[in-house]
Amino acid sequence: KACFNSICIIFARTAEESGKVYFKKYPLFILFFALTFYACNPARKLPEGQYLLTKNVIVADTGLIEKDRLASLIKQKPNRKILGVFRFHLGVYNLGNHGKPTKFKNWLKSIGEEPTILDTALVEKSRNQINLLVHKQGFFNSTVTDTVLYKHKTAKVNYAINYGRPYLIRNVVYDTKDPVLKNLLFLFDSHGILNKGSRYDEDLIEKERDKIASDIKDRGYYFFSKNYITIQVDSSLGTHETDIFFYINRKNENIDPALIGNSPIENHHSYTLRNIYIQTDFNPKDPTHSIPQDTIYYHGYYLLSQDSERIIRNDQLLGTIFFQSGDLYLQPSVDYSYTRLQDLNIFKFINIQFSEVPREFETDSFKLDVTIQLTPMDQQDVTFEAEATNTGGNLGLAGSVGYRNKNLFRNAEVL
Repeated sequence: KACFNSICIIFARTAEESGKVYFKKYPLFILFFALTFYACNPARKLPEGQYLLTKNVIVADTGLIEKDRLASLIKQKPNRKILGVFRFHLGVYNLGNHGKPTKFKNWLKSIGEEPTILDTALVEKSRNQINLLVHKQGFFNSTVTDTVLYKHKTAKVNYAINYGRPYLIRNVVYDTKDPVLKNLLFLFDSHGILNKGSRYDEDLIEKERDKIASDIKDRGYYFFSKNYITIQVDSSLGTHETDIFFYINRKNENIDPALIGNSPIENHHSYTLRNIYIQTDFNPKDPTHSIPQDTIYYHGYYLLSQDSERIIRNDQLLGTIFFQSGDLYLQPSVDYSYTRLQDLNIFKFINIQFSEVPREFETDSFKLDVTIQLTPMDQQDVTFEAEATNTGGNLGLAGSVGYRNKNLFRNAEVL
């Protein structure tokens, strides 16, 4: 040990005398330095009661949950290793943290890594997080314990997981008091992703919730979201089984009346499209000066621009729009239109907005206005390329110039 300490002191003095220039000239010297300092025991100078965390170990009685996923929940990670053996970054930091501070040592500390000191409070938090994840996977009777093994000035933490018997899904029930949505419940029941007899899994339950919300929204319910869906789980059957209930709330049904001014409970509404506005020269950096001055009504669409010159022909533009006035709002049609507009490769910014049309009478239907804002790319570009050549030992230079027009005849053609 005394020999190692002497080596460390000699190399530390050499480093300070040589400075950064020496390190730039001999980059491998940094690696050798750090490894030498590692041999000098990087934990030996820790204050009394502090321990260097060297390893986290997860031991489970089954492999149902990937260890990488469990390890991601651990709050403290040991210092990195090179080649799986040497803590290079820690060695560099300790080298810079030795003796009187200098600019060179501060530089070493900046590229190094501080020692990871064991924090038992973080160990407890890590254990609780692992236990929570295991519970979410259906192991309600699981236990997670942690054990810290101390050796000299280092510590290793073992997390032991006993899963126990998993809970299975017995029934999945869908319900609502909304009369229109009630007619859709059979679809959720027949096309759900939760299967009877499968293991309880909160990740799948949340995906089912997202799927229900998406299916409802895709049928014209523009303002519907998964926040309207309440999930209840009954695991008190005594048979290691659960019943899962999905309840679709009406508007204001699951909100405290005091928070919404006693607004009445009402059913959800599907929306149809009224006016569709398309502007092809919108500038998001200067929206004030992007106000259109020219408007034409063409085949059921309002085409807007700042002047009468349009960057793309009307038929070519409307060939990418897959919804029209009077249609029921359908999210897939909106998504497909967005993709087709991107495929034209002449717009760098595409924004599709929906706004609710005010209703004058209760008998009026629910409608949305659509605004499509398109920002054009630069229509032309020029590229220059140069390269060195070597043909049969003869050296030379080659160059090329490229020109591209991405909307030559206003039909999104590329020349």
